[in-house]
Amino acid sequence: MKSHGLSRSDTRTFPTMTFCLSVQYSFILAIMYITAFRETLASPLPPSNLTIYLTSLWYDALGDWNKAHELINDMEDSTAAWVHAYLHRKEGDLGNAGYWYRKAGKQPSVVSLANEWTEIVNALLSNG
Repeated sequence: MKSHGLSRSDTRTFPTMTFCLSVQYSFILAIMYITAFRETLASPLPPSNLTIYLTSLWYDALGDWNKAHELINDMEDSTAAWVHAYLHRKEGDLGNAGYWYRKAGKQPSVVSLANEWTEIVNALLSNG
């Protein structure tokens, strides 16, 4: 039986196609999320519905490293450790950043600071 030029035996390719479409959709959503997040940077205060991690990165994006660090400093979970690692890397304290990357279960980042910030924000936005 053929349908749209595919035989029944060709249906085994659909999971791959579905996965590819899912990845493309996720990528498009990530772009939409990060764009909306960046637009909030024009506001005088961060949106009230942001997590503490995103709020920290919000302040960091506006150049307020101290506020960003203050928000995340006393948190112990792996997500906080990842943000904390990024902040100390940005500060130039690579030894301290390395400690926090280990606590986060991550390899120290080798991408630009801007790319790492985007990577973290995207991960946090996509995890809800």
